[in-house]
Amino acid sequence: MLLSAGERLGPYEILAAIGAGGMGTVYRARDTRLGREVAIKVSPERFSDRFEREAHAIAALNHPNICTLHDVGPNYLVMELVEGPALSDRIKEGAVPLEEALRIARQIAEALEAAHEKGIVHRDLKPGNIKLTADGEVKVLDFGLAKLAEPGMSEASPDESPTVTLAHATQTGAIMGTAAYMAPEQARGTAVDRRADIWAFGVICWEMLSGKRLFKGETISDTLASVLTRDPEWNALPATTPPRICALLHRCLERDRKLRLQAIGEARIAIDAPEAASPVIAASSQSAALRWWWWPVAAIAAAILFFAGWRMHAPEAAALPWRVTRLTADSGLSDAAALSPDGKLVAYSSDRGLSGERDLYIRQTGGGQAIQLTSDGAGNTAPDFSPDGTKIVFQSSRDGGGIYEIPAFGGEARQVAREGVDPKYSPDGTQVAYWIGSRGIDSRVPGSGAVWVAALGGGSPQRVGPNFTAARRPVWSPDGKHLLLVGYVSPKAYQDSAIDWWLVPLGPGAAVKTGMTDVVVRSGLSTSGVSSATPQRTVPLPDCWLAGSNSVIFSAITGDSTNLWQVPITAGGKITAEPSRLTAGAGNETNAACSGKGTFAFTNLGIERDIWSLPMDLNRGTPKSALDRITQGPVNHEHAFLSPSGRLLAFSSDQSGRQNIWIRDLTNGKESSVAGSAYIERFPVVSPSARRVAYSVYLKDNRAVYVGAPGSAPEKLCEGCLRATDWSNDEKSLLTFGGDPYQVNVLDLASHRETPLLKHAQYNLLYARFSADNRWVSFTARTGPNRGFIAIAPLEGSKPIAESAWVRITDSSPEDWANWSPDGRTLYFTSSRDGHSCLWAQRLEAGSFRPQGMPFAVQHFHGRIFYNLGGWSAGGDRIALVLTEQTGNIWLMSAR
Repeated sequence: MLLSAGERLGPYEILAAIGAGGMGTVYRARDTRLGREVAIKVSPERFSDRFEREAHAIAALNHPNICTLHDVGPNYLVMELVEGPALSDRIKEGAVPLEEALRIARQIAEALEAAHEKGIVHRDLKPGNIKLTADGEVKVLDFGLAKLAEPGMSEASPDESPTVTLAHATQTGAIMGTAAYMAPEQARGTAVDRRADIWAFGVICWEMLSGKRLFKGETISDTLASVLTRDPEWNALPATTPPRICALLHRCLERDRKLRLQAIGEARIAIDAPEAASPVIAASSQSAALRWWWWPVAAIAAAILFFAGWRMHAPEAAALPWRVTRLTADSGLSDAAALSPDGKLVAYSSDRGLSGERDLYIRQTGGGQAIQLTSDGAGNTAPDFSPDGTKIVFQSSRDGGGIYEIPAFGGEARQVAREGVDPKYSPDGTQVAYWIGSRGIDSRVPGSGAVWVAALGGGSPQRVGPNFTAARRPVWSPDGKHLLLVGYVSPKAYQDSAIDWWLVPLGPGAAVKTGMTDVVVRSGLSTSGVSSATPQRTVPLPDCWLAGSNSVIFSAITGDSTNLWQVPITAGGKITAEPSRLTAGAGNETNAACSGKGTFAFTNLGIERDIWSLPMDLNRGTPKSALDRITQGPVNHEHAFLSPSGRLLAFSSDQSGRQNIWIRDLTNGKESSVAGSAYIERFPVVSPSARRVAYSVYLKDNRAVYVGAPGSAPEKLCEGCLRATDWSNDEKSLLTFGGDPYQVNVLDLASHRETPLLKHAQYNLLYARFSADNRWVSFTARTGPNRGFIAIAPLEGSKPIAESAWVRITDSSPEDWANWSPDGRTLYFTSSRDGHSCLWAQRLEAGSFRPQGMPFAVQHFHGRIFYNLGGWSAGGDRIALVLTEQTGNIWLMSAR
């Protein structure tokens, strides 16, 4: 149930939605009787009588470190409204200083002690359930609600789940997003008591002191296996950690709960005690050799728990049982699955081969060895089965890239279209739909994509929906008469109201706007991990039409996880109902592929996006050594920009809980916040003196460019300009771009006035950079979807540069900007000319600055670590890039 401001729940007036909790949506509300603000969790279903009785017992808890439960309604809980960040946000910033960590730990221990004395166990203790108020007080949330959320289950039931996220996922051990904090007995599905809270307390304390996640994995099963088998890295704790605290953590993190700390009050005493008087006995010295037998047990238990943890909302039934099967178990990346119409075969892309490159494989869903279909390592991926199951269409980088068709069990591939990604057969098998464009460019940018249909019998491909300024990800309707796609209709970029799912007829008739954008906003779903006080009206990409239903599957972000959802579409092409979740894993479940039998496959991905350094001789164009990772962790890094000396690195990161600008000194690793606001901040540009940083701010439906520095107030330079891209040497002006189509401007910092420098009637011009001597400017021209070139032009004061003065440097599709070498004789740029987003360079002739010779590769990214327009720059003796590393495997969901 989604509520709007002003609606009432009994005496409580809804003010605003503030998040999604384990039991439903959380709202800020006002108690009209007492005049106070409260938090209300609204469940999609009514609570049982047992729940209400036990909730009242929890309401009797009265402790300053426990969030008070005020009231219970038929399907909602009224709680104390706690302001402040979660402990999880504090840990994302890095290790918590010892004194602060012990102060927080002591208050958590006191809260647990008060509850345990009344026989109440939390069972879902984690940093996200702990709030830090402005006055330094700790508040533990959801106390005991994990237990109460499972009516009808005995304390000894092996099927209890630690967190309720879906109404019908509370049975059969539905393990949600808290696997990293489960006690071993909890992970194995056995009965739990207060010692499970003590284990979670130990995990939280270890993470506060180390600044790292203790137990993690690509999937829930991997995380549970880590809980069951991997010992903590005790040397990750600071050297200043007192021995009594180390001993306490050893006792809290004993897997055998009989050897674990038996009462949380002992932890409180140990925290307060002088070192010599610590009452905590050191952990058991049981050797790792005696624990070898945990590994097979852990693997079996984790698999069972993972399978049992999935539930699904069927289109016409409240809760149908589904079987989850892991189809691949590769250590690298296996993804982009396709199911044959009868559901008996799965084709997928994998880098499992000796070359480490992406190729296609096929195997039976019921088991057996995989057959390798392609072996050229040409980035072969995104397969799709023909309706009769005899052929497979896929995208490939071979021969310049395009869409290809191959027999289902191998053979010669033939080209269907010269360009394109995500091909899909029509239901009658006579046509293939696909789109041309770049995944890394926002869907709300004109020219970022176009949808095409190619007839397999021959003839020129036909563009679908030519009135769209951008379109991507076509999915055939079951009758084959329409294509569902993401379409954008504005000539201007980033107009949130201009994007939606559209149902486009292939014959006569008008395209229908489905209303998916509004549905996503109402449901609080996200398609980006970037946090913002102003949600953006972006839409997810449709995956497939679920057989036997009127629903389309898609993936979207909720909390820390990306899950699969389904949403029904009416016969008239409208979406009127809210989406329902299909999966509830803690990882990233994406790319669903449906069969004709109602089953679907998907990829569970592990994703890390970090900044890497490539040591370079920039004038010679040669790397000095291998890539080196600069950042690592669970946060999202974007848009690496080096100072000219290469000493300072600016970047955008959500490490503070929202996407803001940071700067790191690469000589000592020290980081400082350049600016922090409730809005998204991106695209930093460091000044030549490295004293200031210009950056973009997302202001609702608009953009602005600001300039700031650590410790000083930011200054707005312009509004409506999309972003700054470079500073002049004297730091008096910035290069920016914006407009329709994009044009490059010079922004005067003193007057805040923009003067046109480069413009074209049809081309989008963007990403301009000064040469080191400020005599030339490089820029990117986009001439159409996935088309364009990089050019340079001589500067003539403040005059606009005529097109006749442009010097084209590349004739292929550039992906973003070009960076100059210090001597101005080499341009570095990224391009997919070899089928992958790689780093290239082009020599320039002295004097004329025209291309000299052919472009040459500087660094390839053909494996699971790849470049995807995450931002890069050159400075000093290095290049800094944001690279994405993916690992993953294929899973199948089928009705029992």
